[in-house]
Amino acid sequence: NILCWSMTQSINEKRKPGLPGNCDLDEGAAGELRAVACKFLGEANRWKTAFLKNGGAEELHRYRVCLRRARVAMGIGKWVLVAELVEPCRKALAAAMKSSNRLRDLDVKCAVFPRIMKSLPKSLEPGVDVLLGLLQGERNREAASVRSELEKLEVSRLVDGVGGVASSGGVTLRGVVRKRAVKLARGIVRLSDRLRPSSAESKWHEIRIEGKKLRYLLEVFGGFFPKRTVGRVVGSLERLQAALGELNDNAMQAAFLSDPLWERSECAGRRVSMCLGGMAVLLDQRGEILRRKALVALAKFRKDGAGILKGLK
Repeated sequence: NILCWSMTQSINEKRKPGLPGNCDLDEGAAGELRAVACKFLGEANRWKTAFLKNGGAEELHRYRVCLRRARVAMGIGKWVLVAELVEPCRKALAAAMKSSNRLRDLDVKCAVFPRIMKSLPKSLEPGVDVLLGLLQGERNREAASVRSELEKLEVSRLVDGVGGVASSGGVTLRGVVRKRAVKLARGIVRLSDRLRPSSAESKWHEIRIEGKKLRYLLEVFGGFFPKRTVGRVVGSLERLQAALGELNDNAMQAAFLSDPLWERSECAGRRVSMCLGGMAVLLDQRGEILRRKALVALAKFRKDGAGILKGLK
């Protein structure tokens, strides 16, 4: 969770004071965006290589984080660069993420399921062993499929062709980034106004996605904000994301209990059914606790996060 505003600052040090944030959009600003995206794609490529070697959950997670940060740069590019050059790159980055979505979900389940299962009665341990074995086997099969996909993917070339700049009309890159940050923060506040503990999981997830967009925007382009401001807002977002992430993981586990995967085992039967039933009860109870926790984190963000960004318009 290291803040990444140093990337923008290091680039600025090589240019005249005040660029690019205080200048009209030009070819230099377009180059800035491409440089940021390429930096994160280079890191993504290194994590991809590590995943191909080890197949680990952490390597896959780091690879996906780097892709998301590159997508943030191209997301800003959508507003300031030539659209027909940016859009194919954004789609390529989205496709690269999509290919590993299921594996990431399985990695989360492999991490969370054992912790929840520890709360089940000892009499259900035989069913627990069967479930964990099935889950790990499914994860290994999906990892092999993702490996095959990543071996063919040239990550470092996903932003090839990006260049040119749209008519700026006096708009600055700094202004575009700040405006986007304020809009995202207001969107989170607006969504949270309608949120209740009994709200559908999709409503909580929507806030989580918007929070993730804002956090990555600030991590990638933090150099366009006062350092202290970025630290406080990102800290508030981290707490919010942690609470909403736990709630989302819990919902994913509950939905996964009805997955056909559990019917594939020769041992499937009464033991497995009882284990799944016990987990359903635990996940439902845990969900209530996590919703209350998420509401507290949302209230904190509204005060410490959105409030600060409001003053940056």
